[in-house]
Formats: sequence, structure tokens, C-alpha cells
Amino acid sequence: MHFVFAGIGSIIVFILRIIESTQKVGDILSWVFKIIPSYCLTESIIYDSGKLAFTVTRPDLKRDSDWHVDLQGGNVLVLCIHFAFWNLILIAIELGAFKWTKSFYGMLDKNQIPRKEIEELNLDEDVLEEEQRLANMSEKDKKNMKIRV
Repeated sequence: MHFVFAGIGSIIVFILRIIESTQKVGDILSWVFKIIPSYCLTESIIYDSGKLAFTVTRPDLKRDSDWHVDLQGGNVLVLCIHFAFWNLILIAIELGAFKWTKSFYGMLDKNQIPRKEIEELNLDEDVLEEEQRLANMSEKDKKNMKIRV
């Protein structure tokens, strides 16, 4: 997702914003893709590297500062919003605000798998013998038993 939107998407949007017939589509896609933080970073780098071509073909976007919302300022603003939003989500998770999702997930039908009884399992004979041996062993022997690897 990051490669497609940040790597390829930012290049495509930059090209769309330069071509006269697709400028409006490029401007709209630029704001739609800002949902992904890596796109904001990559778009800023691409804008900075192609600033001369961009300002020549788009004189309507020529501003006094690169920090204008239509240029790199929009990316910085959206990244700050991402920072605040995801930190609030993290704090909510740490405080346990989303514990209800665990019970909701458990109510789904696909999670209601009936438990198999021991008789229904196809256990190997060696496993059954080892279980029987451990069941017959005293607690003192279990504590003194060393694990063999």
C-alpha cells in the first residue's frame, strides 16, 4: 500500500497536476491520498525536487512560500493531524477503551467452533503412552524430573 500510494501515486499525481487537461483531477487526488502519511512525505519530496517545473506549468499555484496549504504546507498540516489522531487512538487502546471489540469479535458465528473431545482426536500411540506415564507419576517425581532436549 505504501509503495503504491506513496511511491507511484505521488509521481502520478504530480504529473497529473502538471498536465493542463488533468490539473483538477490531480489536485483532488492529491488531497484524497493525503489519508496515507507516507504519501504526504513522498509528495513533499517530489514537489521539492520538481518545484521549478511545477511553478512554470502552474503559475496559478505560485506562492510566496512553499509552506502554503496548496503546496507543502498541506502535507505538513495533514501529517500533524495524523500524529495527533493516532496518538489519541494509542492512548485510548492503552486505557482499554476498545475492550468491547474483543467481545464483539467473539460473537461472530465463524468463531463458534465446537471443541473436540479427547476421544475425537487422533493421537499418536507414543503421545498416549507419555500422557499415561505422566499421569501415573507422583508429584515429587514430576518436580525432580529434568527436561531432556
